[in-house]
Amino acid sequence: MTHLLADHLRSEFLATPELVRLDMAYGSSGLEPTLLLKANSLALKYLLRRREFKLIVTKIGSEIAYGIEIPDDPAHPGVVWSVLQRPSELEALIALISNSRCLVFLFNEVVVSVAWTELEIPIESSLSAALRSASLDPNPREQDRELIGRRFDELHSGANISDTQILTFQNIKWNELKVSYITNRGKASHLSLFSADEGGQQEEIAVWLTDSLDVKGCVKSPQVHETPIRELSDILLTYENGAFLIESKTLSVLLRDNLPNRSKLARDLVKDVRKARNQLAGGIKNLRRGLRITEESGKEIEVEREKPAHAIILVPDLSLLHDAAQLGPPFLLDFMQTTHGYLHILDPAELLRVVQAAEMIARGSLRLTRMMAFDWYLMERAKRAASSPTPYFAVLFRKGTAPPEGDV
Repeated sequence: MTHLLADHLRSEFLATPELVRLDMAYGSSGLEPTLLLKANSLALKYLLRRREFKLIVTKIGSEIAYGIEIPDDPAHPGVVWSVLQRPSELEALIALISNSRCLVFLFNEVVVSVAWTELEIPIESSLSAALRSASLDPNPREQDRELIGRRFDELHSGANISDTQILTFQNIKWNELKVSYITNRGKASHLSLFSADEGGQQEEIAVWLTDSLDVKGCVKSPQVHETPIRELSDILLTYENGAFLIESKTLSVLLRDNLPNRSKLARDLVKDVRKARNQLAGGIKNLRRGLRITEESGKEIEVEREKPAHAIILVPDLSLLHDAAQLGPPFLLDFMQTTHGYLHILDPAELLRVVQAAEMIARGSLRLTRMMAFDWYLMERAKRAASSPTPYFAVLFRKGTAPPEGDV
């Protein structure tokens, strides 16, 4: 069983790194309550391993907020929440009072449904009055968001608050959804949240995100012909103005005996980023040496070698690096001085933002291609990185922001 998002929900899911939405969707019994969760693959894997989560519904003023608490850290679990904005959300909550059957679908960073389950979500009839008197808020203000965030923190701490229900689901049986994408090079790229090859799966997400930037597509596992032949990087894109090398570093969760907390994950990720930095520096050096570069099949790849290259370290969740000052501007500057290239630390959500910006810039230009716009936008983001104390920041593209036609 899979779920195809309605157009308005798909647009919202593409624009937001994490989101939960209730909806009345067509199923085997007609319209039925459906719970949709988008989060990064790391958080989704905690749902698979723990086989549990909490659903919280609470009234704040005249509004209803609801959220899913993800058990990724005992002290500070992640919460993905929303405010009732559409009549279909309110209808779904009210419907669950009389019939608690609900389908739940998980979506990853590229808005692909990767798992589903069916749960009984018995919304208490005592919430009926609160729900029916609730106002819908299509555009919550920033101060309202802060208030709602504090409410979920209070509830996690055990506060007893009226017009609130917390449901805990355990021993959840998640059903796998396998999805495939045929790249511009005619290769099949497969995604599965359940795959034990977690590193390979994050590489596939990078393929899904970047392949559309150029008609030639991206190359997974390009080979550099030195002795012995080895992998240049996990992903390679190239065009006449430069090359882009992507090195993916993931954090294995599915195969660990003991699930780590976020502090442990953060320490491991800093080590992985340092390793990726050295791998990418070596990759750029090999480009400059003029060594032959091929696909895994042996087909030669023409690569731009002289112009500054972009080296991208793809991590599973940038928020894990919110305190990583050792990966701040001096770390990036040292790479630039050593390689004469740019170093970027992104997660799939931020890479998606950069790709989306490139596509919007190219659509609004008579001359700029998506690769040119991708190149320019990464350079603009690098300027922001030079003043950010850690790699944890986001850049939002605004319509009308674009390079002068002669600057790329």
